[in-house]
Amino acid sequence: YQVTVLCPQPSRAGIYKKNQVVNEPEISFDRGVKVVRIPSYCSPQSKILARARESFSFGNYVQKYLSQEKSKPNVLYVNAWPLICQAILARYSKKSKTPMILQIMDIYPESFLNKLSKFVQSIFGFPLTLLDTWIAQNASIITVISENMRNTYVNSRKIRPEKIKLVKD
Repeated sequence: YQVTVLCPQPSRAGIYKKNQVVNEPEISFDRGVKVVRIPSYCSPQSKILARARESFSFGNYVQKYLSQEKSKPNVLYVNAWPLICQAILARYSKKSKTPMILQIMDIYPESFLNKLSKFVQSIFGFPLTLLDTWIAQNASIITVISENMRNTYVNSRKIRPEKIKLVKD
């Protein structure tokens, strides 16, 4: 199999270059693995709207890249920002009939909403949980890093237990 990793340009820990404009994917090879750095929006700030824009931009660029490739991937292994990027890639997976393995590192939207007021939680909690459920339902396999995450997806999202694989850190 040919493995291709699609990832954003580095943007954290002092690597971010202000006003850096990259319009085309940068392709390199690392130990036989094709690495494609996608020219999506990168935010040096850890703000909610900036992260949402980053997630949307990366998801759209990845979908565009995959759609333009001559051959469809055999499988998508998605370790991407929740929830927007994951939703875009789940939609691509569903439309293209490409199996998706979804890696979950944190429970969204709960971990995000817990930082906000109860009022904001009451407005966004239900629709964002529905979106996360839809993403999980469209994954062929979900990998989680704790039994608590597994239980959340089985009990709250109603995902079949056999679809969820526990991979301890």
